[in-house]
Amino acid sequence: MPRKMKDSGIEWIGEIPEGWEVVRLRFLTTGGKDTIDKNDDGIYPFYVRSPNIERINSYSYDGEAILMAGDGVGAGRVIHYANGKFDFHQRVYCFYGFIKIKAKFFYYYMKNNFHKEVDKSNAKSTVDSIRLPMIKEFPIAIPLIAEQTNIANFLDKRCSKIDDIIKQQNIIIEKLNFYKQSIITEVINKGLNPNVPMKYSGMELIGEIPEHWECSLIKYFFSLVTDGSHISPETDNGIYDFVSTKDLDGKGINFENCLKTSRENYNYLVKMDCRPKNGDILFSKDVLLL
Repeated sequence: MPRKMKDSGIEWIGEIPEGWEVVRLRFLTTGGKDTIDKNDDGIYPFYVRSPNIERINSYSYDGEAILMAGDGVGAGRVIHYANGKFDFHQRVYCFYGFIKIKAKFFYYYMKNNFHKEVDKSNAKSTVDSIRLPMIKEFPIAIPLIAEQTNIANFLDKRCSKIDDIIKQQNIIIEKLNFYKQSIITEVINKGLNPNVPMKYSGMELIGEIPEHWECSLIKYFFSLVTDGSHISPETDNGIYDFVSTKDLDGKGINFENCLKTSRENYNYLVKMDCRPKNGDILFSKDVLLL
């Protein structure tokens, strides 16, 4: 039999089951904060503002808690569940001392919903930033404790199975990428004829090349090679896209979250030959984009 629904009173939540209630977050948890540098060989987990969990030799809390990045690109989106001894960055919010809500239910709810409040309320600047009043007034639709437990247990089991599948697929993808790279390496260094006579290129990095190939320096193949702006651009109320390393991936340029710079800065960058054209190659210390 379908459950009866009611209006939650919150637009993005919509309808909720009749037995649930909507409560502001400040009535459900208490929180804490700390600032300690990471240690790669540390004993305890150290939660920072990225999806990666660092290590540290101290802990400021021992128990069940939810950690959420308070600023940076992961603000309101990087969320962790912890249970045990851990420490956390000063710009990471820590939720503990749960009242009327199970930690795991809260974790899944926040991962799925809090970014909606960020997208709606946060004025865009160089980085996203989550303020304490925004957290305290965040509405949460909650069922009774028993149902929260059932929901969390169901999601734990189902998500664990999906994560296992993702892990297996990632192993396959890694092997395929290695195979693809080996094909590229073979053909780009030796050509399409595996039996062609070879000669030493004169450069240790390159090694042998087909006898009829030439070896030259990269500067002779381009009319211009430039190394970027060497300035920190103005990004307040900018109108032109300013691409940095974080905006590059293997598929192209992600313009959605890149910074915007002013007309004055843009004109300066153009004068400094920092305006890419179609067909140009962008190369960063982390990503090669063709």
